[in-house]
Amino acid sequence: MMSTTGGRTPTVEHVGYSEDCSTLTNAEMQSSEALDRWLIQKYHIDPTAAMITGHQSVPGVDDGSQATQHWDPGYCWPWAQYLAAIGAPIVPTATPKSSVVTVRTDDSHQPIQNCPGTNFTDCTDAPSSLTDATNFVAMYTGPSTSDPLVSDPYLHPDSSAGSTAEQDWGDKAVTGHDYVVISRQPGWTEVWFNGQKAWFQDNGQVTVPTAAYTVTPKTSASVALYGRPLPDYDNPAWNNISYDPNHTQPVPLSDYAMLSGQQYAIVAAPSVSSGTQPKGRLELPGVPPLQTDYAEGCNTDNCTGPGDGTVVVDGPDETQYIEISYGARYAFVQLNDVNVELNGVPIHFKTEPSTDIENSDIENAPLMTTPSCNGTTRVVGSAAEGRFVCASS
Repeated sequence: MMSTTGGRTPTVEHVGYSEDCSTLTNAEMQSSEALDRWLIQKYHIDPTAAMITGHQSVPGVDDGSQATQHWDPGYCWPWAQYLAAIGAPIVPTATPKSSVVTVRTDDSHQPIQNCPGTNFTDCTDAPSSLTDATNFVAMYTGPSTSDPLVSDPYLHPDSSAGSTAEQDWGDKAVTGHDYVVISRQPGWTEVWFNGQKAWFQDNGQVTVPTAAYTVTPKTSASVALYGRPLPDYDNPAWNNISYDPNHTQPVPLSDYAMLSGQQYAIVAAPSVSSGTQPKGRLELPGVPPLQTDYAEGCNTDNCTGPGDGTVVVDGPDETQYIEISYGARYAFVQLNDVNVELNGVPIHFKTEPSTDIENSDIENAPLMTTPSCNGTTRVVGSAAEGRFVCASS
């Protein structure tokens, strides 16, 4: 389950079936927790819900793979219990009326049924309710269970409503995901979800308030979303790979978009390298670092194809991406397309080559509730709790 969308991720496979909760045993859970604790220590992994997640959070790399992307480990996997056991508990990090919430539930008892196939109508059982513990909240188009469930365009190309089928992952917000709040009313919370407004039942026990960085579109134009971040194609390392160029270009997920006025929480962001602030990058303390890379490999023991083993890594002048909690799955946006905020305060960064700004300069910068740099200076970085540093342009 230890999984991000990067090519260097330790991935743990489990025995069992997502559709059958009885195949998940306590012995397997305890072994998995022990393994993840060892991996976290050995590889110095930041134990957070953003870094330790499942297939259900990972987007398809392109339009053709989004609908068929795996959704395991399923909705009976006790994410809140599991994350706490490996040292990554989901706890409140903001005041109760925070503008961002994190889903945290292992027993939301949402209606769910097994409906194999792609039309979600050939179901083997009736919707269960109040009997099966579930690790998600169902997302509705309005503040009532009589309103339709939201629809994911890759699963419902005919724009039909979502369903209670567990295979219909597009209307389910799983434990560990962050969402930006639009409004609240008794028993319900409205958030940005999958390019639309969506509501979930909120009894005060299924989410926790979260302090998080968020993104909004930089202009009135919609922002493209991607299933994977890739190094720019003019990177010379691509010359070592005999591979279809169409598959090494960042291809947007054409049925998704971030529209003007929408806002989403950041999962991972470009990181500062070697103690300096490279072009177009910013460091967001507490946010896992994101580096675009591509590894040419194979799925057999004998990797002898052209370019096998070649790794393409982004440089300081390349397009940078931010990973966001978009809907049921994460997605990527290009850094230059969005504005970054922390608790409503904009965070600025330089997009032209900068002078070296040491991390210590950023960490020791004075706290400013509103970033202000006069005349010939500007904000070039950020640090915990909204600290900013100004440097000459």
